[in-house]
Formats: sequence, C-alpha cells, structure tokens
Amino acid sequence: MKKIFSLIFSLMLLLLGSCTKDEVLMTASISGYVTDYVNANAPIAGATVTINTKGITKTTGSDGRYEFTDVEPGTYTLQVTANGYQATTKQTTVYAGEVTNLDFQLSPAGQNVEVTPQMLSFGPQSKSLNFSIKNKGNASLQYSITNYPSYITVSPASGSVSAKGTQTVTVNVNRDALTGDATCQLLVNIGNDSYPVNISINSQEVTQKLTVTPALLDFGTAYNELQFTVKNIGTAGDLAWNISAPTESSIQVSPSSGTTAMGNSTQITVKLDRSKLISDLQTFLNVNVPGGSVSVQIIASKANGGETGGNEGSSDEIAVKANLLAYYTFDEANMKDDYEYGMDGQLYNDPTFIDDTPNGKGKALFLNAIKDQYVRIPYQPFKDRKAYSISFWIKDLGAGTIFGNMNTYGSAKGPAFFATEDNAFQFLGHEDPYYGGAIDFTYKYSTLQDGLWHMVTITKDTNRNVNLYIDGQKVDTGVLGRDETSDGVNMEFGGMSSMKLDNIRFYATNLSLEEIREIYNSER
Repeated sequence: MKKIFSLIFSLMLLLLGSCTKDEVLMTASISGYVTDYVNANAPIAGATVTINTKGITKTTGSDGRYEFTDVEPGTYTLQVTANGYQATTKQTTVYAGEVTNLDFQLSPAGQNVEVTPQMLSFGPQSKSLNFSIKNKGNASLQYSITNYPSYITVSPASGSVSAKGTQTVTVNVNRDALTGDATCQLLVNIGNDSYPVNISINSQEVTQKLTVTPALLDFGTAYNELQFTVKNIGTAGDLAWNISAPTESSIQVSPSSGTTAMGNSTQITVKLDRSKLISDLQTFLNVNVPGGSVSVQIIASKANGGETGGNEGSSDEIAVKANLLAYYTFDEANMKDDYEYGMDGQLYNDPTFIDDTPNGKGKALFLNAIKDQYVRIPYQPFKDRKAYSISFWIKDLGAGTIFGNMNTYGSAKGPAFFATEDNAFQFLGHEDPYYGGAIDFTYKYSTLQDGLWHMVTITKDTNRNVNLYIDGQKVDTGVLGRDETSDGVNMEFGGMSSMKLDNIRFYATNLSLEEIREIYNSER
C-alpha cells in the first residue's frame, strides 16, 4: 500500500510540474541594458523603452536595465529615448519560454545624421520611391539597410556618405509578388544607431471602390483631434470597411468599422493623446475593404507650438502695400482686415485657429469641409476691376472650392478658384464658364499635398491673362474668353474643401513676379 501511495504522489507532482511548465512556455521576456555609446557604455538611468506595436513602456533603473515580462511570442520593434540622446530603434523576435536579451547603446543628441522622409507611401500605383541619408558631420559615415521583406529591393543597400554629403536611396516594390496591400519597415543602420523608414503599399483594385480624404492628417503641435472621410465610389452597393488597430497607443479611431452606402461618405475621427508621445510621430492607418486597403498618413510633433509673435500684419510691416485692398493674417484669432480699409470678414461653423503657420509665428485658420466651415468677406473687392490679384498660403487642401465670389443664391461666380476631382486647378473669371469664362490649369495640385505650407497667387491683367504662381514661381497661365463683372456680393473661402489658410491678400492690380517674391520671402 505504501508503494502505491508513493507512486500516486509522484505522478501528481509530475503532472503539477508539467502544468507549471506549460504556463511558462506561453509567454516570453525581453530585457537588456541601455548605455552611453560614447562614454564607455556607462548606464543610462531614466531612459524610456517602448514596444511600439503594443504601446508598453518601461523605464531603466540606475544600472540602465529594463525588462518586459509576459510578452506574447512574435516580432516586435522597440524604441529607446532618453534626454540628451539620439532615439534608437531595434527589432527582435521572441519565442515562448525564452528570455531575449536586447541591449541599446545611445549616441548623444545632435548627431549629424538625418534620414528623410521617415515614411514612404506607395499608394496603389507607385513602384519606386526615394529617401535620403544626410551626413551633416565632418567625417564620412558607413551605413547599411536591413529588415526589409523580399518584395522590396533597396539600392544602394549599403555604402558610405561623404562629409556634408547626401546619399539618395531608391526603394522598389515588386507588385507582382503582392496579392493585397502591405506595410513594412526597413532600418538604416549607422554606427550604433538605427533609423526606421516605414513603408505602406496599396493594392490597385481598391481604388475603384473607395476614396479616403485627406490622405494626410497633420496634428502639428496643437491638434488633438482630426477627421478624414471614407467615400464609397464603387458600383456594387454597400461597402463594408474596417480600420486596422493603430500601432501607436497614442492614436484612437472612431468608428473603426462600418458600412457605407454606394455614393455616400462616412466621417472618421482620429484622436491623439499627446501625453503618450515620446517623440515626433509618423505612422499610418489602413482602411481595409475586400481586395485591399488605403492608407492615411498621420504625423504629429511632440515639440511645443511655435512662438506666437505680435500682429505680423501691422501696417508698417506689410510687404507690397501698393494697391493692397485687404489683408487677413488671423493672428488675433479673428477675420479682421489688418490693412487700412477695414473689410473685416465673418466666421461660420466655428473654424479653428491654429499655431501651425508658414513662418511659425502668429495664427493660421483650419477649415473643415465635413463641418461646412468657411469664412465670408461681405464685400466684393474686385467689382468692376479688370486687373486684380489674390494671394494666400495653403496647406493640406482637398478637392472643392477654395474661394469664390458668391452671388445672392450662394453660387460661386468669378473670380473663383477650385481644386477639381481631376487633380487640377480651375479658375473662374466670369459667371458663365461655358463661354470663355473659365481656365482649366494643367498644374497638378497633388504637388501641394506634401504636408507643407505653400503660397498660391493668382493674377489677372487687363488683357484677360491669368497667371498661377506657387511659392513665388510661375507654374501655369491661361486667357479668359470673356471679361465681365459677375453678380457676386461677397467673397468666401472654404465650405466645400478642407484646408489650412494663412495670410490672404487682395490686390487691385496684377502683381509682378518681383512683388510676388517679395511677399513670399516676407511671410515664409
């Protein structure tokens, strides 16, 4: 009997040990040390280590050590930041029941390396895009590029960059190897640091089903909430869609899934929790439908907003005052005309004043088409004028009316300026576009959808010649067939197009190239 009891007891211990072992094998651990690469690998206390895909962070102790426990098996990207040091990223794969050691050696901040852009969005058509490695130091550097999948080729994948030099790297996509959309990340390795470049690729078929606008949400230094729109442009009825879970814990999306009827649109709200930002943010959201997905790029800056100065439009500081009719800088968070004629405007549906401006000073205005936000100037500054100019700064524009001389029925008459669905600008000089009153420019406005501010200037002379300038450079021209005064009663910006605006100017003459460049240099 004692032998039987002893045997049963031994079996119970064996089974108990087996259960405990299985539980341990379900998860893994990641640990390591963060040290100073320049200062003899001295430990760095207080460094923040983040698993990017999970948004989990740990802080190193006085010995520079960190540890993540209960990590599910898989491949993860970890980022380390510390005050006074260059942020560093590494990727590792962990296996159940194992402890993965991953050490980081940080270089002091202000290192002379710059990799831009940090995101390549190939969309549904592009097969080749570039990024650059800029060496701002006084000695050459060696680099290598790793971590990219087989459908990506990189050239040159390794090499040297001379002092004060720049190396352009070409990234090619083999679309034949893809059955749908894809996202990945490559690493540019320089010395002990790694610089990530994110890549998103969309399948070609999905563009026949939906559009997503805008394709870029720039939170800048001030925004905590922005929107984009999903539109069903297909012909097969309702379209079911969902948005992949954000890889950054600071991003929340609502709604994250839904069904949009044919021809209709759904607004998506993206919220940013700035308290979770450990550095400037560059990421993307994938809107998925059967057959593929479309990406929305998201960028945000952790830095505080630019300093706000005084009224940059005070009369004694304004560049090119001759023939100036009105000037709107928005610096006092209103539609006050900052020139002497006092043509003050009005705000509708609560547009937002923002700190993101062309020169980092004062205020700019954000108009959200989803909320039908627009500004109205209850005057017709160009009535009976054969020559005039309109100049303004714009960022993140979408298709729709940019500005228009509105009649009493709310229709845009000349002068009016549109961003068409065909990626082109149209200028309406007269109320009847079918009899010579419109110019269809060939310049593609997608060039301006790069997340930067651009100054747009339209000039018209007494011979009906209309010129389009971008950032002080003439890019297109046309001739109106008719030249008659429309029945407009006021000027409006926005309403049907989302955009950021700053420094709107109206002139009673066709500005010269020299005057346009003077305005550009004074406001950028």
